[in-house]
Amino acid sequence: PLRAVAGGAVAAAAPRAERAPAAQAEAVVVSLEDIAAMVVGERDIKLLDEIERFLSPVTLRVGLIEFTPRPGAPADLAGRLAQMLHRVTGRRWSVAVSDAAGGQTLAERRAEEEAGMMAEAARHPLVMAALAAFPGAKIGAMRPLSALAPAGEPDYLAPVPEDDAVDIDGDILDADDPFGEEG
Repeated sequence: PLRAVAGGAVAAAAPRAERAPAAQAEAVVVSLEDIAAMVVGERDIKLLDEIERFLSPVTLRVGLIEFTPRPGAPADLAGRLAQMLHRVTGRRWSVAVSDAAGGQTLAERRAEEEAGMMAEAARHPLVMAALAAFPGAKIGAMRPLSALAPAGEPDYLAPVPEDDAVDIDGDILDADDPFGEEG
């Protein structure tokens, strides 16, 4: 059961059996991550934040998004999302608010993944030993090692090529003409 479609029109879900064959062929599933990536491409940080926190997906397909808004969602979220998707994809999208139970928001998924990583880390023997050695200590944050490691070896650590190497056998100050001015 749908309440409103972007733009304020009231809509009802069509039974799946009545859909045209062309619509069934186009029923490619999109993900919240795909939608968020499009918003990132548009550099609309406010819309991205709202999608991550408030959009609980019911149906996600190319051209159709049905969602249950989480408490605090802006009233114009469906309309602004539909406009952005139309601008990015060049096709009209139906973005509808639904009364049906929706799935997890991106923020809820991320929080669940972080909680799982924290629990897994807390079971590691070295972490358990560190927490036991420091009463009251707790795991504050976790980051993948790949995010902390530099992309590659810094240039200043690269070896000097042989043709650039200088052969210094003696003390430079021992030379009578250190700048080669005598002739």
